Amino acid sequence: MQRLAQGSRFGVVGALLVFLASGSVLLAGHEPPPRVAYLDGTAAYEPAGDVDWSEVTVNLPLLDGDRIFSHPGSRIEVEFGYENFVRVSEETDVVFRRVDSREVEIEVRLGDIILRLDDPSRFKIQVPGAVVRVKRRGLYRIGVDEAGAVLVSVRKGRLEVENQSRNRFLDSGEQLHIPGPGAALNQVSQVAYEDGFDLWSDRRDAARVTSRSVAYVGGGYIPGVYDLDRYGYWDTVAGYGHVWFPSVDVGWTPYRYGRWGRYPRWGWTWISYEPWGWLPYHYGSWYYYGPSRRWCWIPRFSFSAWSPALVSFHFGGGYVGW
Repeated sequence: MQRLAQGSRFGVVGALLVFLASGSVLLAGHEPPPRVAYLDGTAAYEPAGDVDWSEVTVNLPLLDGDRIFSHPGSRIEVEFGYENFVRVSEETDVVFRRVDSREVEIEVRLGDIILRLDDPSRFKIQVPGAVVRVKRRGLYRIGVDEAGAVLVSVRKGRLEVENQSRNRFLDSGEQLHIPGPGAALNQVSQVAYEDGFDLWSDRRDAARVTSRSVAYVGGGYIPGVYDLDRYGYWDTVAGYGHVWFPSVDVGWTPYRYGRWGRYPRWGWTWISYEPWGWLPYHYGSWYYYGPSRRWCWIPRFSFSAWSPALVSFHFGGGYVGW
């Protein structure tokens, strides 16, 4: 076994002992944080209060003050729960100022974001010289260029833009161009044609329409549930009901591909590198199914609240294993 790294948010631990059959829960009962749900390309990540940059990975939890900069040709989807998604285009610099259950405040310093919001009441977007408040469920795009000019578009829904001079509401099909900080909010026109970023966002939405997994996890939306449709299959096991088998190589075991992150709010948290690795590592239980010699995930157990990890930790001799 190996020592957990100390003094940083992230500690990398090698393959240790796994105790998952009981489905024990570490520090259960927390509200799920927003996470990087999808990464198409690469991006840099600056944790709040840190001066060093690292690489963005899928399933990365985000905290107040975290900053992301996407590289050329790259796009990111951040999931906030309740079917609220913020999509980040290439060469875009965003700071997640506040990301709790009461308010989500995002600062766009450069580039473009798309917001697909089902529960928009807590979302506020800062741009140079103005604030955007979303008023209705819908689809929105906000962009900032290198000169500080802002373009706010409403594909569907309604929002309010406010700066030092006035406020203005925009409805479906309208867009507002702000030439610079402090400029008048009077350049309203019809939404322009869709580009590659819009089409990419539409494809992300379309992929979720036919989800089967929603029914198997209780009929409601849970963050990460759509990933299960693409990366595995459901079966029925006597005594356990519907279980999910990931599409993985022979000999695979849970908690193998990823790292541990140390967060003040939750303690040690598992960050999976697997594209489906959010919901099964933070809800439910893993079970080794003997007849097929494979691990499966059971949603019916330990599913009431998000957990940093579904493991038991064991300490001794200056080492820790799970």
